[in-house]
Amino acid sequence: MKKRPRKSMLGILGVFLPAFLGLNFPATAKSDLAIIEQRANHSSGSQQIRTAYQPGGNQTHPITCRNGDAVVEFRHTSSSVSENPGTAVVEVKLTHPVDKTVTIEYAAAGGTASRIAEGTGKDYDLPAGTLVFEPGETTKTIPLTIIHDEVNELDETVEIVLNNPKNAALSGKKTHTLTILDANRKVLANVKDYGAKGDGIAIDKHAVQLAIDKVKNEGGGCVFFPKGVYLVYNLRIIPGITFVGEGRTNTIVKRPDHMEILEGSKYTSNTMFNSYESGYQYSADIDSEPIIFKNITIDGNSNNQPLCNNYSQEHAFTIYLRADSKRRGRINFIIEDCDIIDTVTDGITIDRNVKATIYNCIFRNCFRGSITWNGGYTDTYIKNVDCYGVQADFRDRNNPLGWYVPAISAFHMEMSRKALGYDGSGEGNLQRVKALKVNLSAGGFWITASYGSRIKFYGDSLTINGSFHAQGPACELELKNSNIHNLNRRFYESYINNTGIFKFSRCNFLGQATSLSQKELCIFKILPWPGVNGVFTFDNCIFRGDATLAGFSGPKKGIIIGGTKVSASNSLNFLNNCKVSSKYLDYAIYGGDIYHPAISHVRLIDFEAEINSKGYLLGLNSNTNQTDEANDIGLDNVTFNCRYLAWNYPNRHDKLCNKNMIMKCNNNYISAGNDFAAVNFSGSRIIQGSILGPNTPGIIGDIFKTGNCQYLCTGTGFYSNQLNRQIRAVWVKDKEGR
Repeated sequence: MKKRPRKSMLGILGVFLPAFLGLNFPATAKSDLAIIEQRANHSSGSQQIRTAYQPGGNQTHPITCRNGDAVVEFRHTSSSVSENPGTAVVEVKLTHPVDKTVTIEYAAAGGTASRIAEGTGKDYDLPAGTLVFEPGETTKTIPLTIIHDEVNELDETVEIVLNNPKNAALSGKKTHTLTILDANRKVLANVKDYGAKGDGIAIDKHAVQLAIDKVKNEGGGCVFFPKGVYLVYNLRIIPGITFVGEGRTNTIVKRPDHMEILEGSKYTSNTMFNSYESGYQYSADIDSEPIIFKNITIDGNSNNQPLCNNYSQEHAFTIYLRADSKRRGRINFIIEDCDIIDTVTDGITIDRNVKATIYNCIFRNCFRGSITWNGGYTDTYIKNVDCYGVQADFRDRNNPLGWYVPAISAFHMEMSRKALGYDGSGEGNLQRVKALKVNLSAGGFWITASYGSRIKFYGDSLTINGSFHAQGPACELELKNSNIHNLNRRFYESYINNTGIFKFSRCNFLGQATSLSQKELCIFKILPWPGVNGVFTFDNCIFRGDATLAGFSGPKKGIIIGGTKVSASNSLNFLNNCKVSSKYLDYAIYGGDIYHPAISHVRLIDFEAEINSKGYLLGLNSNTNQTDEANDIGLDNVTFNCRYLAWNYPNRHDKLCNKNMIMKCNNNYISAGNDFAAVNFSGSRIIQGSILGPNTPGIIGDIFKTGNCQYLCTGTGFYSNQLNRQIRAVWVKDKEGR
């Protein structure tokens, strides 16, 4: 009897398991339920796979065993997509299936589109990733998020690259260029189509203005400057236009030589790009579409312009921004990836009613200010900006050319004229600035705001090389993680004056002697003002002086604190490990000046001074009439390697508080005026030494520790700088055992 062939367990399960589970397959499906079989063909090196469920028959997909022959690549090397869809996919293929898992990494590697939310904004999002081809798979896609903005711009590209394949080779088609088509631009005007030459010889002003007017009349778009040098001046611009070149090294827009010849006048008084000409002014109650500059160098050509008499040089602007100050709307302005160089007046002038973004730009040799603010109701965001130049000394005030020279100040804020249309909100005279990662190596930072101005300035990671000058009664300024370099040149000292609220956090201050003719030298100067209630805070800041200080013969002071009237409630605080450090300094803190000797409410908390050992931690002054002004000094956990105190004309109105003060005996030196004992003392100091001598200085309440003994000071002693003799302290053995 012929034996029946044995059914495999898999076959039995294929018949009974569906019924057991209550599954009701069609009869044809049950009979055609395929069983995976692998039939090795050793001669061809291939396999066949039958899928587990294949109605209608056995379908097979060949898989190449020679995995090294498989190639992974982009299906196409280029494609395009509109901004509007929001998503896009780029296809990657494997030339044939393989029996192993294939992986390939991908990433965005370039192009003109941006994936950073700065400047004109983010165009797409594509995190780096890895595609995984399981055995038998031959197609995968890379997803991109396309971000639709409201900016007029050129079509932009994203370059995507493949790399680091595993179990497959990488072909030459490893780069894909995706073009994002702008969805907002109504017209693209190439200036050469309107007659511009771009040869650096012909005046292209009229041709470029024709291109601008074309875009203006069409409702917005781009004015494109191909590679070249374009000579222009007095261009009138409006919102909704993007000025774009082929790159800052390829496209240069330049002021022509000798503008006095073109204008028929001796002095330069024209603007290269002006938003406030008649017929082009923005006047509305909502903010405008942006004016954009991108991938261009703007050259003010200042070396080939006439000398300017007195202040006339201050009115030949480069980019001048202002909207109708009687309305609430502001001009929206963006400049990105541009250079502005050799300007006659300012790089960018921000007057009233402006909202500006300045990103990834370079300013070089811009007279007065790389960026200058002249009016209120403005907001400015600045990031990744470098300002360079040479700061010359001012001329004498009686010079017929004026006392200004082509000097450079990187940031220049002044006047803050009111924007009347928004004055009801209290912001009509307000200037707000946020600056991140800015290098100001050209004259530094100048704020000379007048009374009635309001300034709110926030900066992080700034480098200020030249001078730091800020004054204005209604200023609020905060700097973090920044470096401030004081050159100590005439009119270029670093100081804050007449300022409302000012805070430095984790900042480094460096003092240098570039001029030896100064009467005094310091690392930083703080000048409170009578009647202005200022708050000055330094948190974890370092003040250093370099070796150039050694050549200066006058007094060298770390921080100078100017005096003020007692009617003002100024507060000055050094907190959290601030330090003054330079072996060339005579004083760490020097308070008072010839006009207002006393300083009000100064606190040093967790403070360190490391200066010349014969110098003084504190140098103070008081008013000789003993009525108008008074010092109020508090020291808490202050360490120092120098003498303790030099005080001219102290009096009974002054206050000095010592807390957690531990010092060595050789640092306990006090030189003061006759009335030092009349000062209002509080707290105490702990003085450590081997011998308590008869001339050991002391303040009532001090403790002197020597060996196992300690003594209490019950009578103040010091060296009288008026009598030129020692006034002895009274020390008694401390019976309290403190």
